[in-house]
Amino acid sequence: MDSGYYAIPSLVEMGACSGCSACMLHSASDVMCYIWICLLILFLHVQLAHGLHRGSLSAPELCETCLKRFNKTRELNAFITMLPESALQSAEAAQQRILNGIS
Repeated sequence: MDSGYYAIPSLVEMGACSGCSACMLHSASDVMCYIWICLLILFLHVQLAHGLHRGSLSAPELCETCLKRFNKTRELNAFITMLPESALQSAEAAQQRILNGIS
């Protein structure tokens, strides 16, 4: 991905999490973890959308990066079914729409 993206610090580094395992909500004091996670997801979404629209990132490139990350963390069982071929086809179609100026 584009080296111009901001590095997102961990929740522990930002002081938003007390260091609980996997940043799960264990107590009322860790509700801040959830709030920070939501804000970081929003921040990441905006950064990725900006990269896609300015052309420094392609939808297939983003999809491949996500699929690689999934393969590295497969043991977490975060997904029931993965359809990498379908995801890449959808990313290619999305990239064509972006290139054609259709959102």
